[in-house]
Amino acid sequence: MCANHAHDNRLARWVFRIGVAVCAVIVVLSVVSIWRSLTYSSGKWAVGVTYGSVVVYHYNAPPSWGGQDGWRIGTVQHVLRPWTEKWTSTYGSPGRPMTMTARWYPTWMFLLAAMIPTVLAWRRSRKPLPGHCRKCGYDLTGNVTGRCSECGEDIE
Repeated sequence: MCANHAHDNRLARWVFRIGVAVCAVIVVLSVVSIWRSLTYSSGKWAVGVTYGSVVVYHYNAPPSWGGQDGWRIGTVQHVLRPWTEKWTSTYGSPGRPMTMTARWYPTWMFLLAAMIPTVLAWRRSRKPLPGHCRKCGYDLTGNVTGRCSECGEDIE
């Protein structure tokens, strides 16, 4: 039981560390996206971070359209839209129209989704191991006094 609980605490600490890193990246992308947009496109799909939102684009383009694949960094050119709004725009030449559908998701949704497991892992990693003091986490193996020798907390 003790070895398994120690493994759970290690796993919780790793989940916490990764969660903090993911939350930090989301916050930095959100702040930077106010001034610069970052977009990655591949084929008929593109994902971008712009003005504090993640935007998912789908292009219904003819095969000869020749869109740009890869990463692009540019200035913010989109107007702020309500979250999860879907809009469709048709443009191009009359004989070769192209339709683009876009959905906006605010970055706070992704931050919240990353924070929930991070906070739960933090709480889990703060629990003392069995046989350790509840207050300070000191190893109580061999202690028969009924008090923690480190902090003086009563032991049950």
